[in-house]
Amino acid sequence: MFPDAKRPDVEFAAYLSGADQAEKLAPCYTGSGIKYSEGRDENGTVVGLSPSIIDEASAVAIYVCDAAYPHQLVAPPSPEILGYLYDYFTKFVVPCYEANGITNTPAPTREAFITQWPNQNWFPSMEDVADTADGDAIETACPLPPR
Repeated sequence: MFPDAKRPDVEFAAYLSGADQAEKLAPCYTGSGIKYSEGRDENGTVVGLSPSIIDEASAVAIYVCDAAYPHQLVAPPSPEILGYLYDYFTKFVVPCYEANGITNTPAPTREAFITQWPNQNWFPSMEDVADTADGDAIETACPLPPR
């Protein structure tokens, strides 16, 4: 968003797992004055943080926190697993969402989904009803594959 922003050198602090984002990354955001929303799993555990970029200074502050506390990289899924995911999403999840009144942008081709992963810019979403009673019922009826 700010290609000319100066990215400071950042000292590595620790790798994150989903379970420790609230413990490690949230204080960094808060200490930098960054507002963020929390993604929680079915048990109420924080599994993701979404910081709000409002200007160049906040973007740089988010960069500093994210660089100090990166996620540990894992090997990408194989083309066979990505093909399975694509088929599951397009043949089950999206039609199930549609049957429940949720529309999604059209999926890319199967080949593009596989070859451009994780930058395929498409994933089925319940964005309009997420974190509501209707969303919980739809999530139960249209489960995503386990991670």
